[in-house]
Amino acid sequence: TAVFRLASPDPQTTLVQRAALLLDQLPPGAQMPLAAYFPPPVPGNFQAAAEIETALPGPDDGRYLPVRLDQQKILLAESGLSAAVEMEISLAEAGAAARRIWVVAAAYDQQGNVAGLRRWESEKEAVLEGTQRLPIRFNVYSVSNKIAKVELYAEARP
Repeated sequence: TAVFRLASPDPQTTLVQRAALLLDQLPPGAQMPLAAYFPPPVPGNFQAAAEIETALPGPDDGRYLPVRLDQQKILLAESGLSAAVEMEISLAEAGAAARRIWVVAAAYDQQGNVAGLRRWESEKEAVLEGTQRLPIRFNVYSVSNKIAKVELYAEARP
């Protein structure tokens, strides 16, 4: 988790929000955007700061299954304000079975700023076994600038 702070030039006004990653785990050396929502009114001239609040080591205890994202297609809308995401997800281990699958799409603008985030979640009773491939389709939308690229992250649990 992380804490976001927005501070206005008036030292009396500091807004604070906590946020968690959209997936439970982040592999060593990997990056994933984190977002927080500040309801209005938000100071017009503010300084933003963020700091990691909590992080736990990820034990290799079988709670998460390695996945593969194949046949990835990212189709940017002509307006640049949305992107259609298509892929097939499968388990990297043939003898495994997953009941919960999450996929996150992070959309970035031309300058590398996060423009949008979306998490897709499998149905509660869905099961992905062995070498099966699960087709996934969803859209990610921009909340700011035009989308230039989309990165995908995924995890599965038994």
